[in-house]
Amino acid sequence: MKVDVAVVPKILSRGESGQIILRLTVPEETIVLTEPEFVIEFKALPPINLPKNFFTATDLDLETIETNGREGLKLDKMIKIPFSVALDAPARTYILEGRVKYTLFSPKKGWCLKTVSRFYASFSTRSTVIKKKAGLAP
Repeated sequence: MKVDVAVVPKILSRGESGQIILRLTVPEETIVLTEPEFVIEFKALPPINLPKNFFTATDLDLETIETNGREGLKLDKMIKIPFSVALDAPARTYILEGRVKYTLFSPKKGWCLKTVSRFYASFSTRSTVIKKKAGLAP
């Protein structure tokens, strides 16, 4: 499986929120099974705060499809995972690292393969702090 990943925006201020966007491309004539596992994991990176360091298909509300009696994941949409930058993050370039653990199934050839695809994306932080917008009083 091919994993394309991007951090949006590419340059963030301290305290700013962004998204990790993943596009997963499955080889032709194969599907990614829902079981035994589908997990997107992130290596700890102190300046960014993720809701958690791993996400399952259920966490991500991924749709499922049935092929030859096997339940697979419909991976035609981008996966978006929110994060924020710590207020004390040094201004520099960072490399986000992660991996997708999954099981591929070929209905035509009848094989399964439990495997891992790694991914990397760079982003930068500024030394400025994002100011929270004040709400309007009624």
